[in-house]
Amino acid sequence: MTSLARAGWGELATPEWRGVRAVTRALVDVLDHRGGAGSTTVAEVASTAGYSTKWTRRCMAILEELGVITWHRGGIADGAPTKSLVRIAKRALVALIVAARPLQAAVVAATREATLERIREARLRWIVEPRERQRRRSRHVELGADRPFKREVSAAYGPPQDGHNYEQINAAGAAAARAAIRRRSA
Repeated sequence: MTSLARAGWGELATPEWRGVRAVTRALVDVLDHRGGAGSTTVAEVASTAGYSTKWTRRCMAILEELGVITWHRGGIADGAPTKSLVRIAKRALVALIVAARPLQAAVVAATREATLERIREARLRWIVEPRERQRRRSRHVELGADRPFKREVSAAYGPPQDGHNYEQINAAGAAAARAAIRRRSA
């Protein structure tokens, strides 16, 4: 069943076959996966497929006409309803898969060509040739630029305006760090 879905469902891909696809999947879910056969009711298949029992019965009849299932309808035995016996014809599913693959390949090729055409059009509209590289005005922005010396910066901007003498603070911090290093090594 998964192979048929991957192959694009072939002739069953159009919207009018939506119910048939859902009922086919529901039958696969309800029946034994090893043999593809089992007993079930239309109501069980309908609840799994998400369709009404009337519509499920129609879709199962279509599947039976296509030869995808064999359906021996249940009845009433000793005053109680009996389940239907349904068997999925695996050869018919394989035939649907084989027929669906070329159709899916054509759809994929058309989609691929349409996508490539959209990409070509987008490149013509949006991709602009690179301009000549502009030089930066500031050395500070470039990653590989040398940093200016502290004195050059202070000379350019003048002394700090907040009243602190940062050269004395830095010198005192450096002296304290050197003293701590001496104490550890001693």
